Amino acid sequence: MSLVKTRLALMSTNPVVLTKFAAFEPLHLNIASEDFDGLEVEILILDIDTIEKMSHFKNLALARMANRIQKIVLVATHTQGSFSTFIYNSLSPDMVSMIEALTEDDLFQLSSQIQQAAQNNVYLNLSHELNVEYEKIKHELEDKLNIKAKNLVESRQKVFEINSRIEFLRKTLYTISEIHSIDTAEEKLNELLTSYNKVTWFKIVSSLHSVDFEKDLQQQFDSAIFKTDLQLEDQSWNLYFFKGDKKPYKKNDVLLFKKLSETLQINLSRINNLSNLKKNENFFDLAFHSSKNPILVIDQNYQVHQANNAALVGQSTKQGHCYELLFGRNSVCVGCQLGKNFQIQEKNSFFNVHSQPLNLMENEDGHFWVHVYEDSTEQNLYEKKLSQFARLEELGLISSSIAHELNNPLGGILSFIQIMKMELQPNHPLLQDLNLMHETALRMKKIIEDLLIFSRSNQSIVREDSDIYQLTESVLGQFDLQFKVEKVKISFLPTTESIKYKLSRTLFQNTVNLVLQFFLARAAVKRTHKQNFISLVEVKITQDQMNYYLNFSSNLGPFENEFKTKDLNLLAIEKALTDQGFQLFINEPAQDWIQLSILFPKELGI
Repeated sequence: MSLVKTRLALMSTNPVVLTKFAAFEPLHLNIASEDFDGLEVEILILDIDTIEKMSHFKNLALARMANRIQKIVLVATHTQGSFSTFIYNSLSPDMVSMIEALTEDDLFQLSSQIQQAAQNNVYLNLSHELNVEYEKIKHELEDKLNIKAKNLVESRQKVFEINSRIEFLRKTLYTISEIHSIDTAEEKLNELLTSYNKVTWFKIVSSLHSVDFEKDLQQQFDSAIFKTDLQLEDQSWNLYFFKGDKKPYKKNDVLLFKKLSETLQINLSRINNLSNLKKNENFFDLAFHSSKNPILVIDQNYQVHQANNAALVGQSTKQGHCYELLFGRNSVCVGCQLGKNFQIQEKNSFFNVHSQPLNLMENEDGHFWVHVYEDSTEQNLYEKKLSQFARLEELGLISSSIAHELNNPLGGILSFIQIMKMELQPNHPLLQDLNLMHETALRMKKIIEDLLIFSRSNQSIVREDSDIYQLTESVLGQFDLQFKVEKVKISFLPTTESIKYKLSRTLFQNTVNLVLQFFLARAAVKRTHKQNFISLVEVKITQDQMNYYLNFSSNLGPFENEFKTKDLNLLAIEKALTDQGFQLFINEPAQDWIQLSILFPKELGI
């Protein structure tokens, strides 16, 4: 069973009621209908006289109880209208009014109540989900705390065991820090280890002689021996720890000997590293300054501590903040995030900034970051063009699908209206309404045919000599009814001269159509917050020495810049204008105003 949803439905056979709400284009329900299961209505306007004629009132009451009909308005066309309390209790109408007293504001107020109820339901569901998530997180944290408590007890036991070795380790580290060569290492470590009864003898032997040394040990000594390795650049050494008895070393002693060897290796390597430090520093400076991208080292206050040559091009000093040094700004760049990759914009240029934290050993309390600035202006423009083309391609598929789906039922509507006109007398009171419906259906058919242009991107554009003022005026005339419904006041100022161009009439008319649809959509959104808001749209043609401008100004601002690449209407407008050599500009001439300007170069005119 298909589901029919509508914001406004009407059930009445009274012409007064039907005429009253014809402008809202409600869904007309048949009083003989017995199936309301596939219907969802926000507001149902029900004629009191129609209720008595319904043969399936029970089904309507059940649909009301199931909330498939959210609001019911009972209207009466005369003061003698009445209905039973059973009907009132079954339908529970939200409003009972005379047809003359019912206004658009009443309907808008009921619609606002529906939207508020839906929003409250969403908030309630969200609150429940958050509570469930809170309980889940609470249990997880409790489990983690228990695990950490258990680990803490185990850690305390290990700390107790380690405390007994701290003093020996302290002296060992101090002794090793005083060692500057292999010769002094054997002497000082032998004295230290024997004083704490860790070994009876300590010896350092080159790996070249270790094989012969071990053979002599096996022949002359019968004791426990532990051996470790020591590597210094291209030389290798072996450290021997001798014990007077045959008992094997304890696990902690073995671990201690390994750590001692590693620490000694680190200490002796330090001397070699210091000699190589200057050499590495030269290599670093060469790489740092040879980069074509600006590189800065800054602190948390954005103060520059180091800058490469690319960052200092055209600068007389290395001091100052990064935003002053690179861009001459007085404040931090918008979007700057220390320690993360981000993008900033300076005028018409874009930069991808790679920010990495830097820890300096000589200043452990300081926080520094390395910023690499990569100019990505051309790449961003290319990516935006690709994104726009992809969106327009999807828009073409969608618009053509919609047009084909609407074409068949619209043809049936036109045929039915023509048949009804043929059956009525020339002076029939409904003939004027049918003529209006016929004109509206024809405009709808023209709009649907224009939608198909998005699916014909591969066809060449047919350009004709056209008057911009006349084309714009013809499109505005098609929107008179929509402007009235959405409370939009339109003004089109006449021009003092004719502006003719060789352009595609269909593309241009569709462009103006999309511009007006853009303003109508913003007007509808605006009125959801301010019901009595009157939207103003001023259309005028201006010129300067180089160009003509078709300006659409409205009090429906402001307009965020980020939506310029997200709004499909704007993307379609820009694509249609670009294909013909025109341009689109969006600005805010005043607070809460927005202006869309189409630029026509005079050099391309007829």
